[in-house]
Amino acid sequence: MQYEYGTSLFPTRSEDQEIFWKTATTFYNKFIKTQGKDTKARVMMLICRESWKDNPAVQAAVQQNSLMDMKGLVTQANIAEYMSSYLNLPDADSNLIPTPLRTFVSQVTLGNPLYIRETIDQLREHHIQVNEGAGGQVKNVECKDIDKVNVSQWGHTAMIGNTVCALEALDPLEAAVLKMSTCFVGPFTLGDLAASICSRWADSTHFDFLRLFQAIRKLQDQKMIEAVDVPEETETRQEHPLHPKHVFGGLGFRVLGFWGLGF
Repeated sequence: MQYEYGTSLFPTRSEDQEIFWKTATTFYNKFIKTQGKDTKARVMMLICRESWKDNPAVQAAVQQNSLMDMKGLVTQANIAEYMSSYLNLPDADSNLIPTPLRTFVSQVTLGNPLYIRETIDQLREHHIQVNEGAGGQVKNVECKDIDKVNVSQWGHTAMIGNTVCALEALDPLEAAVLKMSTCFVGPFTLGDLAASICSRWADSTHFDFLRLFQAIRKLQDQKMIEAVDVPEETETRQEHPLHPKHVFGGLGFRVLGFWGLGF
């Protein structure tokens, strides 16, 4: 029996993961934990993006050394090797892959094998050419206009389609925060965000900062942005006691992956 997190039964919203894990706990306690020696062996497999360490099924998997952490292809060398294999290059020779192509695929897919295959399939239509010699032996791989690729037009792929669906499911304030977050070149703070979003003709109130902070936290839970350290300001100036730096500290944030593409 298969229960997939992300289907209509288990929505993709981060706060709804509790439904999935409660069901997993019920199945584990009823069918796995209590099975006797004279009953047929049962196997339970959970495939998820992040496991809840305090879940009894996950704890049992840790004790039995059956918990596998699949992080995808984490290095650019791994990604290049996978690309070589998918392109049927001789002996999976990643040296035949141009550096711009390798960098583009690494940045866009974040090492997800499915996304790598989808990206290569899309690029082969207009931007990748595999040149073969005598006997069908691949000589080299050419890429052109890789900097002009608009991946937001790949809505039919899982990579972009799932991203757009997640963006469209955001609350209006969360969507506005994420949209504005993509405008910053580097890490940004809550004060930067408030200065960019709030009206210049009215002072932002403490309540406005709280609403923005809550929206940021929800985006963090959904792995769309992450908290990072920001360098301390070298400029000294008098600031209001309710300035977000004093209320929430000097915490900074940055957008993860390609969550800005939908905008």
